[in-house]
Amino acid sequence: MSGIQDIVDTLHQEYLPKASSQLTDLAQQLGDLGYLEAFDDQTSLINEQEVNTAMQQFSTEFKSAQLISSKELSQLTQIYGSELNNRLLQLCLDVDEGLTFKALPNFGDQDLKVRIIHYRLKLLGVYTNPVSTYYNATSYHGLTQLADMIGKSLLTTCNLLADLQQFTVKYIQHKGYSNPVSIFKINPATLSQLKGTDGKPHKLENYTGAFKRSVKRELTRYPEVFEQLKQTIFKRNDDRVDMDSVNELAQNSDNGFVIRLIQIHQWMAGFYHGKLDGDLGPVTIQSLLQVIDSYNEAGDDINEKKALVVLVEKEGIVAFNTIFFLNKYKVEQSQSDKTIQTLESINASYQGASPEQQAAFNTNFHQGIANVRDGKSAAVKQGFLGRIFSGIKGFFKKIFRFAKRIFGWIAKAVGKVASFIGNFLKKIYEVIKEAAKHFIEGVKFLLGKTVVLSGNPNQNILTQFSSDSDVFNLAKNLDSTILNTHKSKVNEKVQSLKFSLLLIAMLFKTIRLLLLGAAVAWPIFLLKLAKSFKQLIDQYKQIQTT
Repeated sequence: MSGIQDIVDTLHQEYLPKASSQLTDLAQQLGDLGYLEAFDDQTSLINEQEVNTAMQQFSTEFKSAQLISSKELSQLTQIYGSELNNRLLQLCLDVDEGLTFKALPNFGDQDLKVRIIHYRLKLLGVYTNPVSTYYNATSYHGLTQLADMIGKSLLTTCNLLADLQQFTVKYIQHKGYSNPVSIFKINPATLSQLKGTDGKPHKLENYTGAFKRSVKRELTRYPEVFEQLKQTIFKRNDDRVDMDSVNELAQNSDNGFVIRLIQIHQWMAGFYHGKLDGDLGPVTIQSLLQVIDSYNEAGDDINEKKALVVLVEKEGIVAFNTIFFLNKYKVEQSQSDKTIQTLESINASYQGASPEQQAAFNTNFHQGIANVRDGKSAAVKQGFLGRIFSGIKGFFKKIFRFAKRIFGWIAKAVGKVASFIGNFLKKIYEVIKEAAKHFIEGVKFLLGKTVVLSGNPNQNILTQFSSDSDVFNLAKNLDSTILNTHKSKVNEKVQSLKFSLLLIAMLFKTIRLLLLGAAVAWPIFLLKLAKSFKQLIDQYKQIQTT
């Protein structure tokens, strides 16, 4: 079993998060929900005791809020074991596969549900008070603003914010086509200082018929909207542009909101790391140029002239084809979960690559994961939120179009998609680290090394598990409190072991190769580990828990 033990040792040393980075993540997430002061992971000193106290408060509020069913809680306990509270915290912040509610809070309520709602409202820029305050008229007003944008009830709107992809679809259907082009006035000096994805100076294209035709294609069912734009702002000569219409469009309050929504989507996909401000500034423009380049790298024919152009150069008037980007998100939302297919595509690319390409991929993948593990790849967000937590489902829907390119981008360390690849590795690592913990737990059980210990030096109990013998216990001077605590820990371990052993079973072929001495590249093993873990999570609702 030495080959398996080597795998376990490597996973421990190189692929499990360091305690300091875990503490940083917890502090950030607890800060986002208002359990800690606003937290900047670059400058703030982390007090472990304060984090633990905040975590206890969160755990207490989660239990009393009853936001998930007892069956779901049992399943999550079985999967995440002692780290259940960490996962529940992520679930509360998730804007991809987040929590939904049966009813809205009452005015004056101040609980976890209110914190979650305030977090979502603040994310979209319609709430500015502290997240931890009670549900009040400002909360109601912010939720009403969003409900008006999608034409849904307050409760439906609140629940759609748990899945921003679906919220975006509703926004497009209700309001997106009435304001398909966003107009921004940008200082000409700022425009002259823009940089492209290669870091070199970049000049935005002037308006041409390509932009008009692109907008027209998006507005096939709304010819009257297109005709209005055609008559007023779609002019090749700057002097013929109707500046009254331009100014009216530039002052449309929807502009800032839709740009902020796009900024969030760009952040979730790994293309944007600036401030959530709803402003078409240099960082936002560069992220849009980057996603255009990435689409083209993936085989799409997206010319910058179709998406983002200078409408009136001397005035610094820029036109942004917002409906084009929003419809991209709409297409992504209509897809099924693409996580497994993406991982399979990367594996297939690896198997078909040359030894030199595989070696380059191995090196860059390993370094990228190490950077994520050590927190070196974390982007600084110069505004609200140091991170936006989202599940992997929406992310892999967004990146599936790039699946066949990801292997090459990592192997070649392509600079213009570096932030995208960084985010991809971050998402993969979120799965790998959870899968690695279960893999290690399963192997420890098979090797007879699973131990649960409770109590103190004077009163303690030890339970050891083994795959080829009965469980045995050693106890010393026990009182009922220690015994009951230990029973709870043992039951938690048993439930977690069930999940771990199912994961081991799914990786049987790979483990067999390792036992036979076959060489298995670490990135491929990790991708198989992540794939098996994701498949098991997807199937788990069908597993009967006890």
